[in-house]
Amino acid sequence: MSTLMPPPPPPNYCAFGSECSSRDGGQEEGPHICSRCKNLSRHELDRKAINTTYDSAHLRLLVEEHFKQLKKEYDERVKRGWGFSCICTDPDYKNVPWRRHFDPEDSSPCGTVRNRGQLCKRCYTKAREQQCSFLIDFDGDREGFPCVWEDPRYNRPQDENWKRGLSDPNWQKDPRKHPNCVRPNRSNQLCRRCYSRMVEISGFGVYFCENSSTLHERWR
Repeated sequence: MSTLMPPPPPPNYCAFGSECSSRDGGQEEGPHICSRCKNLSRHELDRKAINTTYDSAHLRLLVEEHFKQLKKEYDERVKRGWGFSCICTDPDYKNVPWRRHFDPEDSSPCGTVRNRGQLCKRCYTKAREQQCSFLIDFDGDREGFPCVWEDPRYNRPQDENWKRGLSDPNWQKDPRKHPNCVRPNRSNQLCRRCYSRMVEISGFGVYFCENSSTLHERWR
Protein backbone atom coordinates (compact mmCIF):
# COMPACT_ATOMS: atom_id res chain seq x y z
CA MET A 1 0.00 0.00 0.00
CA SER A 2 1.50 3.28 -1.10
CA THR A 3 1.80 6.16 1.32
CA LEU A 4 0.57 9.52 0.09
CA MET A 5 2.96 12.39 0.55
CA PRO A 6 1.54 15.41 2.42
CA PRO A 7 0.77 18.39 0.22
CA PRO A 8 3.44 21.07 0.02
CA PRO A 9 2.99 24.04 2.38
CA PRO A 10 1.11 26.94 0.83
CA PRO A 11 3.36 29.66 -0.58
CA ASN A 12 3.88 32.82 1.43
CA TYR A 13 2.81 36.04 -0.20
CA CYS A 14 3.51 39.71 0.40
CA ALA A 15 2.70 42.78 -1.66
CA PHE A 16 6.37 43.73 -1.47
CA GLY A 17 7.49 40.54 -3.17
CA SER A 18 11.28 40.37 -3.30
CA GLU A 19 11.48 43.44 -1.01
CA CYS A 20 9.59 41.64 1.78
CA SER A 21 11.53 41.48 5.06
CA SER A 22 10.29 38.06 6.17
CA ARG A 23 13.29 36.22 4.71
CA ASP A 24 16.25 36.66 2.40
CA GLY A 25 15.01 37.17 -1.13
CA GLY A 26 11.52 38.11 0.02
CA GLN A 27 8.34 36.21 -0.84
CA GLU A 28 6.09 35.71 -3.79
CA GLU A 29 4.19 38.83 -4.74
CA GLY A 30 0.64 38.91 -3.35
CA PRO A 31 -2.25 41.32 -2.82
CA HIS A 32 -1.57 42.24 0.83
CA ILE A 33 1.25 43.41 3.08
CA CYS A 34 2.36 40.45 5.19
CA SER A 35 2.31 40.52 8.99
CA ARG A 36 6.11 40.71 9.16
CA CYS A 37 6.28 43.86 7.02
CA LYS A 38 3.37 45.44 8.90
CA ASN A 39 5.69 45.72 11.91
CA LEU A 40 8.07 47.98 10.00
CA SER A 41 8.01 51.77 10.27
CA ARG A 42 6.21 54.07 7.85
CA HIS A 43 9.60 55.31 6.67
CA GLU A 44 10.81 51.81 5.87
CA LEU A 45 7.63 50.74 4.10
CA ASP A 46 7.66 53.87 1.94
CA ARG A 47 11.30 53.15 1.11
CA LYS A 48 10.44 49.60 0.05
CA ALA A 49 7.57 50.84 -2.10
CA ILE A 50 9.87 53.25 -3.92
CA ASN A 51 12.55 50.58 -4.43
CA THR A 52 10.28 48.00 -6.03
CA THR A 53 10.50 47.43 -9.76
CA TYR A 54 6.73 47.10 -10.21
CA ASP A 55 3.71 49.18 -9.17
CA SER A 56 5.18 51.60 -6.63
CA ALA A 57 2.05 53.79 -6.53
CA HIS A 58 -0.14 50.79 -5.63
CA LEU A 59 2.25 49.76 -2.86
CA ARG A 60 2.25 53.25 -1.40
CA LEU A 61 -1.53 53.14 -1.41
CA LEU A 62 -1.42 49.86 0.53
CA VAL A 63 0.97 51.45 3.02
CA GLU A 64 -1.36 54.42 3.44
CA GLU A 65 -4.32 52.12 4.04
CA HIS A 66 -2.32 50.13 6.60
CA PHE A 67 -1.55 53.23 8.66
CA LYS A 68 -5.11 54.48 8.38
CA GLN A 69 -6.22 51.17 9.86
CA LEU A 70 -3.72 51.52 12.72
CA LYS A 71 -5.11 54.99 13.44
CA LYS A 72 -8.67 53.66 13.41
CA GLU A 73 -7.76 50.83 15.78
CA TYR A 74 -5.93 53.24 18.07
CA ASP A 75 -8.88 55.65 18.26
CA GLU A 76 -11.29 52.79 18.94
CA ARG A 77 -9.09 51.39 21.69
CA VAL A 78 -8.85 54.74 23.45
CA LYS A 79 -12.58 55.42 23.03
CA ARG A 80 -13.49 52.10 24.64
CA GLY A 81 -10.89 52.31 27.39
CA TRP A 82 -9.03 49.21 26.26
CA GLY A 83 -5.59 50.58 27.02
CA PHE A 84 -3.05 52.06 24.65
CA SER A 85 -1.29 50.73 21.58
CA CYS A 86 2.43 50.05 21.73
CA ILE A 87 4.38 53.20 20.89
CA CYS A 88 5.51 51.47 17.68
CA THR A 89 1.93 51.51 16.34
CA ASP A 90 0.82 54.79 17.94
CA PRO A 91 -0.01 57.16 15.02
CA ASP A 92 1.60 60.14 16.73
CA TYR A 93 4.96 58.38 16.93
CA LYS A 94 5.17 57.00 13.39
CA ASN A 95 7.67 59.65 12.24
CA VAL A 96 9.90 60.01 15.30
CA PRO A 97 13.57 59.41 14.35
CA TRP A 98 14.18 56.22 16.34
CA ARG A 99 11.04 54.53 14.96
CA ARG A 100 12.20 54.98 11.36
CA HIS A 101 14.85 52.29 11.73
CA PHE A 102 13.58 50.05 14.52
CA ASP A 103 12.51 46.60 13.30
CA PRO A 104 11.23 44.15 15.93
CA GLU A 105 12.03 41.34 13.47
CA ASP A 106 8.85 39.48 14.25
CA SER A 107 5.53 38.65 12.59
CA SER A 108 3.25 38.84 15.60
CA PRO A 109 1.39 42.12 16.22
CA CYS A 110 2.33 44.56 18.98
CA GLY A 111 0.71 44.11 22.36
CA THR A 112 -1.18 46.72 24.36
CA VAL A 113 0.42 48.84 27.08
CA ARG A 114 -0.71 50.62 30.23
CA ASN A 115 0.73 54.04 29.43
CA ARG A 116 0.92 55.97 26.21
CA GLY A 117 4.47 56.19 24.86
CA GLN A 118 5.37 52.71 26.11
CA LEU A 119 6.91 49.77 24.26
CA CYS A 120 4.97 46.54 24.42
CA LYS A 121 6.70 43.57 26.03
CA ARG A 122 7.78 42.11 22.67
CA CYS A 123 9.19 45.36 21.29
CA TYR A 124 11.00 46.19 24.53
CA THR A 125 12.59 42.75 24.58
CA LYS A 126 13.64 43.05 20.93
CA ALA A 127 15.04 46.56 21.45
CA ARG A 128 17.17 45.34 24.33
CA GLU A 129 18.37 42.30 22.39
CA GLN A 130 19.35 44.59 19.51
CA GLN A 131 21.00 47.02 21.96
CA CYS A 132 19.10 49.90 20.38
CA SER A 133 20.65 53.26 21.21
CA PHE A 134 17.23 54.95 21.45
CA LEU A 135 16.62 53.22 24.78
CA ILE A 136 18.81 55.87 26.40
CA ASP A 137 15.77 58.15 26.03
CA PHE A 138 13.48 55.63 27.75
CA ASP A 139 12.84 54.99 31.42
CA GLY A 140 12.67 51.21 31.08
CA ASP A 141 10.05 50.53 28.42
CA ARG A 142 8.51 54.01 28.46
CA GLU A 143 9.71 57.02 26.51
CA GLY A 144 10.87 59.94 28.63
CA PHE A 145 11.25 60.18 32.39
CA PRO A 146 9.07 61.35 35.27
CA CYS A 147 9.30 65.02 36.17
CA VAL A 148 11.27 65.41 39.39
CA TRP A 149 8.07 66.51 41.11
CA GLU A 150 6.55 63.09 40.38
CA ASP A 151 9.66 60.91 40.46
CA PRO A 152 9.26 58.42 43.35
CA ARG A 153 13.01 58.55 43.95
CA TYR A 154 12.56 62.05 45.31
CA ASN A 155 10.24 61.20 48.16
CA ARG A 156 13.08 61.07 50.67
CA PRO A 157 13.13 63.33 53.77
CA GLN A 158 16.09 65.32 52.39
CA ASP A 159 14.12 66.21 49.28
CA GLU A 160 12.03 68.59 51.34
CA ASN A 161 14.94 71.02 50.99
CA TRP A 162 14.48 71.69 47.29
CA LYS A 163 10.75 70.94 47.24
CA ARG A 164 10.11 73.56 49.89
CA GLY A 165 12.48 75.75 47.93
CA LEU A 166 11.71 79.44 47.86
CA SER A 167 8.94 81.50 49.38
CA ASP A 168 6.91 81.81 46.21
CA PRO A 169 3.39 80.42 45.73
CA ASN A 170 4.31 78.98 42.34
CA TRP A 171 7.37 77.05 43.49
CA GLN A 172 5.68 73.99 44.92
CA LYS A 173 3.44 72.10 42.55
CA ASP A 174 -0.23 72.46 43.49
CA PRO A 175 -2.50 70.00 41.60
CA ARG A 176 -5.47 72.30 42.27
CA LYS A 177 -4.07 75.11 40.13
CA HIS A 178 -1.11 73.77 38.16
CA PRO A 179 -1.41 71.52 35.07
CA ASN A 180 -0.39 67.88 35.13
CA CYS A 181 3.24 67.12 34.46
CA VAL A 182 4.42 65.80 31.09
CA ARG A 183 7.47 63.58 30.70
CA PRO A 184 10.83 65.33 30.18
CA ASN A 185 13.56 63.90 27.96
CA ARG A 186 16.07 63.24 30.73
CA SER A 187 16.17 61.88 34.23
CA ASN A 188 16.38 64.32 37.19
CA GLN A 189 14.70 67.02 35.09
CA LEU A 190 11.69 69.30 35.40
CA CYS A 191 9.01 68.83 32.78
CA ARG A 192 8.42 71.82 30.50
CA ARG A 193 5.27 72.84 32.39
CA CYS A 194 6.99 72.97 35.76
CA TYR A 195 10.01 74.66 34.23
CA SER A 196 7.79 77.40 32.77
CA ARG A 197 6.15 77.88 36.15
CA MET A 198 9.37 78.07 38.15
CA VAL A 199 12.18 79.43 35.98
CA GLU A 200 11.39 83.11 36.55
CA ILE A 201 11.37 82.75 40.32
CA SER A 202 14.41 84.39 41.86
CA GLY A 203 16.83 81.73 43.11
CA PHE A 204 15.78 79.05 40.64
CA GLY A 205 19.44 78.40 39.82
CA VAL A 206 20.17 77.41 43.40
CA TYR A 207 18.37 74.12 42.81
CA PHE A 208 18.15 73.68 39.04
CA CYS A 209 20.32 74.28 35.99
CA GLU A 210 18.69 77.22 34.28
CA ASN A 211 19.41 75.88 30.79
CA SER A 212 18.58 72.19 31.13
CA SER A 213 16.09 72.37 34.07
CA THR A 214 17.99 69.49 35.68
CA LEU A 215 18.17 69.21 39.46
CA HIS A 216 21.69 70.02 40.63
CA GLU A 217 23.80 67.05 41.68
CA ARG A 218 24.02 68.12 45.33
CA TRP A 219 20.24 67.85 45.72
CA ARG A 220 19.94 64.35 44.28
